Amino acid sequence: MTDSARPRLLLQYLEPSSAVDAADPSTLREHLATTLEQLPVTDLALGWRLAPEVIEAVLSVIPGGVTLWRWVPVFVDSGSHRAADAHVAVGLSGVAPPPFRDMADFRFLCLDYEEVVEAGLVRATELAHEVGAAGVLLDRIRWHSPSQSPADELTCFCAHSQAVAARDGLDLTRVTAELADAATSLDRRRAQVATLLGRHSAGPVAEFMAWRSTTVTRAVARLASGLREAGLASALDVFTPSLAGSVGQDLGALAEHGQWSKSMTYLDAIGPASMPFELRGYAAWLEEAGDDDAARFLAGLLGFEAPSLGIDGPQLDALRAEASQLSSAIGAGRSIVGIDAVEIPGVSDVAEVDLAARVRALRDEGVGLSPCWELLFISDERVANLAAAWGPEGLRR
Repeated sequence: MTDSARPRLLLQYLEPSSAVDAADPSTLREHLATTLEQLPVTDLALGWRLAPEVIEAVLSVIPGGVTLWRWVPVFVDSGSHRAADAHVAVGLSGVAPPPFRDMADFRFLCLDYEEVVEAGLVRATELAHEVGAAGVLLDRIRWHSPSQSPADELTCFCAHSQAVAARDGLDLTRVTAELADAATSLDRRRAQVATLLGRHSAGPVAEFMAWRSTTVTRAVARLASGLREAGLASALDVFTPSLAGSVGQDLGALAEHGQWSKSMTYLDAIGPASMPFELRGYAAWLEEAGDDDAARFLAGLLGFEAPSLGIDGPQLDALRAEASQLSSAIGAGRSIVGIDAVEIPGVSDVAEVDLAARVRALRDEGVGLSPCWELLFISDERVANLAAAWGPEGLRR
């Protein structure tokens, strides 16, 4: 296999955190250098809020054959060029859904405002040029996930969105009426979950979901166009395929606006976008209405047993199903499957044997790999194990 044809291996490094702030730049540089010596990295995305001395340190060890990207969360209420509070997306009650751990990077904005998209473009462009990146890994290109309260946290129902929807021929009063009834019985809750996960394509809420996806695609198209004008490429950080529609991501349509897409196919981690976090939210909502078999119901929708809702181990059926869906949507050569590999007790603590099995499974599928979500929390020892699992035999396909 030639280098140009080999599967991509993406690293994401230095998401803003107290750990990054406390680390010595030389330590961050050495961890990256050690990793680059062991893994055949093709792409590296650097976090969005780094001190100049950290940027200088890590850039000094990136070889010429690795494509540098800037990792930027776009449609959220953080960073420079913030949109006004009036632009925060709201649910059925007119209130913004609570962001995860009250973090601004998970407080999602209303994409029906052109100002939101343009502010995101300015931010992404400036951050990419700050490090001399070839392009931007566009993260948080979505709506707030409704998984934790599937009727109340679906967005956006602000006055502006209602006007834009009417312009596009969608009557949001029909959507709000259906949502108002969604929680009133177990059957209706199940129907709502099935719709959010893309298994029902008829009815007002299903029409709303399709419209939300069109809005996201339109916004990302504008980002990609603006970045291209600035001499920058685009790549996409997306939900895992089974969950992508719930946040307005049509992976096939979005793929037209990025060189590649990386799915967040996290099978163990507990946090936004991970399969356990999202699916447990849906399960809890069903159980609240007396569903004693929510895990089996979700497995029926997904086509495999839901991760962390009754099974342990490598969960290769789920992983292969998600990798296959991603490849079908955008092509194997443009697909990178992100799997949780960080070591944070209580958040993500994947067994080495399970992680190795997942890496080998992706290698055999011929898709790209991203050990996620942040290299800083992956030890040198685990990096060595990842390298052994990905292995030279995986590059001779």
